[in-house]
Amino acid sequence: MYAAVILRQVERQEAGQAMAIIFDLGLHSGDDTEFYLKKGFDVVAVEANPHLVAAAEQKFSNEVRMGRLTIVPYAIAPEAGKVRFYLNRTNTAWSSVYESWGSRKRGADIVEVIAITPRMLFEQYGIPYYLKIDLEGMDEAVMRALEYFDKPQYISFEGVGVPGFNLLAGYGYRKFAIVNQARVHTQKLPCPAKEGDYVDHVFMQGSSGSFGQELPVSWMSLEEATAERNRIDCLRRSVADRFPNSESKRHEAMKAIGWFDMHASL
Repeated sequence: MYAAVILRQVERQEAGQAMAIIFDLGLHSGDDTEFYLKKGFDVVAVEANPHLVAAAEQKFSNEVRMGRLTIVPYAIAPEAGKVRFYLNRTNTAWSSVYESWGSRKRGADIVEVIAITPRMLFEQYGIPYYLKIDLEGMDEAVMRALEYFDKPQYISFEGVGVPGFNLLAGYGYRKFAIVNQARVHTQKLPCPAKEGDYVDHVFMQGSSGSFGQELPVSWMSLEEATAERNRIDCLRRSVADRFPNSESKRHEAMKAIGWFDMHASL
């Protein structure tokens, strides 16, 4: 059975209109999904944390009822079935199907959830216009699953770095960007809009921010993006070497550098 959001996209195609669907893999608090909906896009949002799923179902009840949003209450994992999901006690955004990711800082509470594979997700819901991946350890697996499908126009990911750029370049992606997420609250959207509808939106700290043609940075070639990501990684390693015995100083120095999302475009 197809989700209502997919049937809406089929109707758009039959009417000769462009696809207008975004996959939000890592719904979390719903800040990104809220932004995409405001921009006029339909959304398929994936979230394994049962507490966050319940909050999102209440927050977006109208959009779910209208068929504009499908919430997939599963984990994305290497194998389908019941899995352990680690709810991080420091930051719920760090929760993961992997203990090493989900238990950072002060450990995690463990819950059992249902998981699907990335390939199952694409088989059931299709391929979006924009694929946002923020799955704490599963980003690369999601991108590798695209080998068997058509490709999204835009992709963003976090925890892979240069290997992610190389993988996507092998799929035909030719433009790349690196966005400092520590500055997401300063992003301003263009008017007229270059993606979807124009909205006067303030990005919350921790949200993914803009995408596609509305990114706050310029697109780069693979070579340029690789060099920039290597520079950032080198800078972060130098901080670790400089403060090997002071977690607080190391943390503050890393905050000053920022944290980064990678973007790719066909």
